[in-house]
Amino acid sequence: MVNFNEYMNEIDFSGFKELFKIIIEKELQCKRSL
Repeated sequence: MVNFNEYMNEIDFSGFKELFKIIIEKELQCKRSL
């Protein structure tokens, strides 16, 4: 099992967080339009 905290420290996660935020916002917009 990989230590998740160490793994996150090694990777620049900011780009992934931005992408994830965009996906969540699109999901919410789709649910509102129903």
